Parts: sequence; C-alpha cells; structure tokens
Amino acid sequence: MLFRFSSAAEAAAFNDNALSALTTPTRTFVAIDQGPHLPELHSAMPAQQTLNLKLGTQVMLIRHVDGYLAHGAVGKVIGFSNRFPERLPHSSPGPVEILWPLVRFPGPRSGWQLKLVEPFMFSVKVGQDVQVNRTQVCC
Repeated sequence: MLFRFSSAAEAAAFNDNALSALTTPTRTFVAIDQGPHLPELHSAMPAQQTLNLKLGTQVMLIRHVDGYLAHGAVGKVIGFSNRFPERLPHSSPGPVEILWPLVRFPGPRSGWQLKLVEPFMFSVKVGQDVQVNRTQVCC
C-alpha cells in the first residue's frame, strides 16, 4: 500500500508509527557527513542522517540502482547480511562486521529481486563545487 503526504513531517510520523508496530530489533544506520557547510545543507540531503530499520520495514529507494531498481521502487527488508568485513573511519584497525539491509523488491517480470543495500555517497553541489557529502545506506 502506498500513501501520499503533504509534508516530510507527516511522512516521518507515519514511518515512525509503522516502525514501532514491528516487534523485531531495530538496526540503526548513521550517515557519515563530510564538508564545510553541514548545518545549512542537511535539509538538501536525500538520505537521512539516521536511518532505523527492522525486519519487515517497507522502504523506498531514493536513487537509481540499475535497469530495474529505480528511484521510488518500494521493497521490504527481509534480513541483514554482509558481503565482506569493512574498515570504518575512526574505528579499531581491524575489520568490523557490518550487516546491511537485504531488501526484496518486485522483479522485472513476475517474481522478486533481492538487493543488499550498501552505503552510497550523496553530494550537494553549489555550482560546480561539492559543498557536502553524506554516505548512508540508500533505501
């Protein structure tokens, strides 16, 4: 089911209520921001600073992924998985296991398409200059 909202605040409230109705544990993904003008440009970012997900969460892509998964595609989180250990900035020198959302989307024909949603870097430019980058899972 798809809903339309007249403001981002209404959509956020709806999403918070839907998330709280799920009984599975919450996984929180915090974006990594880089750039000199962060406070002024946070509102221009398509990806949230903090993203809370649970098994069963309905998500919508905020970027084009491939020929079938485009901006606006709606899917459901069916698990959390990792592809390989990551080295994170400001963390211990060893690898850290990070579990990314595994999302099931309707397939190009009948059926389903699975996508491991890993971090993506979004940029806000003024003219030709990048003002801020945000790296976040993009669903």
